[in-house]
Amino acid sequence: LISSNLPSHKKDKLMHTTVLECGGICCASEVPLVNDALRSKFGSSIYDIHVNVTRKRVTVVHGPLVGAEGLSAGLKKVGLAPKLLSTSVPNDSGVSVTVVPDADTVGDGKGSKTKFRLPNWNYRAAMLLWIVSLFSILEGLSVLKYFAIAAMALSWWPKIAQRTYYSLRRRLLDINFLMTGAALGAIGIGDYVEGATLMVLFSWSDWLESFATERVRGAIEAIVALTPEVAYIGENATPTPVEDVKIGSLISIRSGDKVPIDGTVVSGESTVDESMLTGESRPVRKRLGDSVSGGTVNVGGGFLKVKTTVLACDSAVAKLTRLVEEAQRRKSPTEQLVETVAKYYTPIIFCCSLLLATIPWIWGAEVGEKYFYEALILLVIACPCALVISTPLTYVCAL
Repeated sequence: LISSNLPSHKKDKLMHTTVLECGGICCASEVPLVNDALRSKFGSSIYDIHVNVTRKRVTVVHGPLVGAEGLSAGLKKVGLAPKLLSTSVPNDSGVSVTVVPDADTVGDGKGSKTKFRLPNWNYRAAMLLWIVSLFSILEGLSVLKYFAIAAMALSWWPKIAQRTYYSLRRRLLDINFLMTGAALGAIGIGDYVEGATLMVLFSWSDWLESFATERVRGAIEAIVALTPEVAYIGENATPTPVEDVKIGSLISIRSGDKVPIDGTVVSGESTVDESMLTGESRPVRKRLGDSVSGGTVNVGGGFLKVKTTVLACDSAVAKLTRLVEEAQRRKSPTEQLVETVAKYYTPIIFCCSLLLATIPWIWGAEVGEKYFYEALILLVIACPCALVISTPLTYVCAL
């Protein structure tokens, strides 16, 4: 991944890793935009870029001359609304040290449920105006069709407009450009209501997609939140960070507490809820000599003393979290195929629509207008966005 002539041990000491959350990422069509924005600005100082579309996260492996502020500025310039989550910097010994911004910047990370929220005011106003414009089909109310123009404008501005602008600046054709072209074409042939229908439904589907991906991100963060941060060690139940607990330590688990680290029961008896690891809803009775897993919950009335058998980084819940994160970073063969197809598919469709909209005019205005309309339909129905977003979402939901 690192294309330089430095020895590998020197590369490792120079490698910084920065993780940003980009609210402006809606689907995989923004991945080329992210790559182009960063590589064009920093060149060979960027070693690797990974975009997790579902969680809207961009992980960048870069050299020491590229700062987190520079990466944020590059992504902000193309309208992706970046927010710094963490940056890992190697120290003098070559060990990577992770620096996390203030908690109020990143959030509590507790994987709380995503609350339902209505779309932006302009989307709601556009929906209302579009509904009014539908009554233009009634006799004597044709003037209402002009409400559709306002509905199109409110749906298009600012989100879709900004995405279209940045795509054109980077010479990339994406769903926002296709929808904008179709809407402008609808205005050109006087089908205002149909253009408004397209833009209103597209803007609302974008909101639904964002809400769905936030739900998925919340579920994944809830997995991370399974790991307790504190273990109670020894006879005095001294609170200790789980990272500092050694193998063979005695930890106390009261009723209602999470098991911090995998271990074996040496004293006490209770029932433990293991559903977050096994899916089994019925609590399991734990007695002397039984094993317990980190992340499970003591739901019985008993008090347990457990002797740890692994370090916190090797507990069941830590492995679960690590596996989910690694699985998200890797792209399945299906995802790679879909992204490759979409890369060439969109320009081909746009060229076909352009030819369909222009060549038939040779046979007269009536034929030309008919096929211009057909070209707009082709732009809409051949859009690859559903194909591109469905594959990673399906995999993440399965995870």
